[in-house]
Amino acid sequence: MIKINLLPDDLKKQRVILPKGLFILIGVILVSMLVMWMAIANKGLTAATLKADNLESQWQKILKVKSEYGIYKKELKTLEERAVVVNYLMADRIYYSQKLNELSDLLTDGIWLNALELNNSMLIIEGKVYSKEGKEEAIVGNFMNNIKYHESFFKDFSDVELKIIKRKIQDVEHISFVIFCHLKQKDLPDKKDES
Repeated sequence: MIKINLLPDDLKKQRVILPKGLFILIGVILVSMLVMWMAIANKGLTAATLKADNLESQWQKILKVKSEYGIYKKELKTLEERAVVVNYLMADRIYYSQKLNELSDLLTDGIWLNALELNNSMLIIEGKVYSKEGKEEAIVGNFMNNIKYHESFFKDFSDVELKIIKRKIQDVEHISFVIFCHLKQKDLPDKKDES
């Protein structure tokens, strides 16, 4: 295809020829703007990264404090439960000095005690009895009734059992006995579920 331009030279479109230096200048300006934009973006990215690292560091500190708080909270709960049990036991504890004094008052003539033993479930009283009239069993029975029906002594026990052993030493009969005073089982207070 052939183009024919019949317009006079002064009306013809004239091509504007730009100097090569102008293209180079525009290119340098565009590249400089791109480098500046990248520097600004990099500075913003660096600041954001530093801020994120700082926030991560603070978050790790918070997590550490939170885990320590959880440990302390568990310890506190355990100590509070123990305190409830200790307070309960202290309120209902048995004063054995008082029990021994009462036991001494309950002794009848002809009885002497050889041993007292206390374990988790009972008080064990071992003793001997001698009577010139041969009423050893009655004396032991009377002593056991004194224990069983003495309100302040028996209040911490649920039951009393008696075991009698007859012995003869050099033609003299005497009775050894063991009395088992079963302690009342105390229920500890219920633990509260605080979940």
